[in-house]
Amino acid sequence: IPVTIVMPVPKFLGWDPHACATGRILVDAVSCGTSAGRAGLADRRAKAVAAQRRVAERDRAHVSVIDPFDVLCPDDPCSTYRDDRWWWRDGNHVTVHGARAVKDQFDAALARG
Repeated sequence: IPVTIVMPVPKFLGWDPHACATGRILVDAVSCGTSAGRAGLADRRAKAVAAQRRVAERDRAHVSVIDPFDVLCPDDPCSTYRDDRWWWRDGNHVTVHGARAVKDQFDAALARG
């Protein structure tokens, strides 16, 4: 049975846009966001990524890997708000826009079977 392992998305620990005043979001949305360096975000998820890659290596013929990191964090620093859009809805979850950005990766994995 083909399996696809999805690497964890970068996490912005402790950040919650719901704590930002509505007026502030309307006037200057980017001020309610946060950013972090790619290296730090990668370090935070490194153990999980390494463990999942070890699992994937056991059966390359049937296991594929999706890593949304570069799509979600193309710039350094990586920002929760860019291109006039929110990419994260909180410190742990991407928005619908963020999910749509990695859709091609999922489509490709599903097409491989």
